[in-house]
Amino acid sequence: MIFDECINTIIKRKMEYIKETINNYDIAQRGLVSNGYVDLACVYCIKIYTQTKKSEPIKEYKNTIICKTCNQSCVIPITSISKLVTDCSDNIERIDKLEQWHTHGFTEIEDDEYYSDIEYGEEMKDGCV
Repeated sequence: MIFDECINTIIKRKMEYIKETINNYDIAQRGLVSNGYVDLACVYCIKIYTQTKKSEPIKEYKNTIICKTCNQSCVIPITSISKLVTDCSDNIERIDKLEQWHTHGFTEIEDDEYYSDIEYGEEMKDGCV
């Protein structure tokens, strides 16, 4: 289906960060224990902050980190396997990457022939909800 192909393309190209924002609490905790700190980056509020052993505990829900600033579950632990390390050399590049991801993930889609915003309870043309 065209819809499935579009979703897969969006996820692969524009929302490559999604995998790093879920089920990530244990990853952050390992960094915190081994290094004494872990840097966390929020895609929603576009902030990077350092979590130390002396900081308030990392907020989480079902093993997914919740941002201490905006309370969204869009946080990436900045570890050696994170795209914010493998694709970026410093925090300036990391903020640029966060801004790109924020734009792709949280900006209203316009001018896309395949996109239509429906309200809950409405059916799409092919009968899917």
